[in-house]
Amino acid sequence: PYVYNASVWLRRLEPKVRVNWKCFSLTKVNLGDSDEDFWNKPDEKTPKGLWPFRAVLAAAKQGELASNTLIYRLLDAKHQGRLDIDDPETLKGIGQEVCGNSQQFLDDFADRANLNTLAEQHVDGSALGIFGTPTVVFDKKNTIFVKMLIPDVEDDLSLFENLKSIAHRPYLAEVKKPQPPWPAV
Repeated sequence: PYVYNASVWLRRLEPKVRVNWKCFSLTKVNLGDSDEDFWNKPDEKTPKGLWPFRAVLAAAKQGELASNTLIYRLLDAKHQGRLDIDDPETLKGIGQEVCGNSQQFLDDFADRANLNTLAEQHVDGSALGIFGTPTVVFDKKNTIFVKMLIPDVEDDLSLFENLKSIAHRPYLAEVKKPQPPWPAV
């Protein structure tokens, strides 16, 4: 739920802050190096979580707006609609609704070259030290992992600026906020 919570916050920030989503596979992180063929499996054996990334990359061929819109729609579908966003047919339907050229979306969704882009984005994220999601990257190097509830609207921009300030402090290795259990989300 934390990626969804962050997505609600980032969606509200988008008019004020440019959000550029990148793919990062937690499935790959959890497997470590134990699966050398991870990115190259045939479609019928695609690892969990890669189909939604393929859909996002297909939408990105129609522009950042289409890509970001699809990300938010997919997260809404999963967390509010309880849809299986690992199902290619579900993804095709949502992608065709979001993208202006639905046939181009279908063609790009089927294009396995997207897996190369996904692998590159994942490796780039790993090189930045990213280990989980959601992670916000500032200035292509300063990163901060956030585990959050949905903030109050009036706190959106100040929270962003505060996180940016913390991420830019090279002497901070990790910050955690001890507290009682989180409320159910």
